[in-house]
Amino acid sequence: MRNAARLLTNDYAANRLYLIYQGEIPLDDAERVFGRWRQHCPADVAWNLIVVAWDYSATERGSYPGYDDANKNMPLPAGRNALAANEILRNAKPDRLAGLSSDLFILHVNSRSPAHDGPRGGFYEALKRGEAYRGYYAGPFREVIAIFAGLKQGRGLQ
Repeated sequence: MRNAARLLTNDYAANRLYLIYQGEIPLDDAERVFGRWRQHCPADVAWNLIVVAWDYSATERGSYPGYDDANKNMPLPAGRNALAANEILRNAKPDRLAGLSSDLFILHVNSRSPAHDGPRGGFYEALKRGEAYRGYYAGPFREVIAIFAGLKQGRGLQ
């Protein structure tokens, strides 16, 4: 992890590293892995809260498919971002925490899938119309909004 963190943040000039827990290993192990990443990141880290849960089902041959499918992806389970944000804020080193972010392009691409909101119901289309997004991924999106709003207003996480 030390080598990967050095390459990503120095040589490759990354200003964000996205570490995503999808339940693929026990939570205790994931906490240790994230802790080791934090230990070796020489730069500030902005943690990403996600709205879309990828389909990491094994293929018929038992291997990881290596891609996500907007038609199969689902909303992140309720409460997962709040748990992640609490863990991040509780354990992050203040001199390394650059903040929290959320990738709205992933929300847009997945929301406009025909299996979900469709091309006219996607996230960016709602923004263009000046309407609140109420589509397939609205639940985890509202959770991220509540986290950001609480931090912005100085209330912390609820």
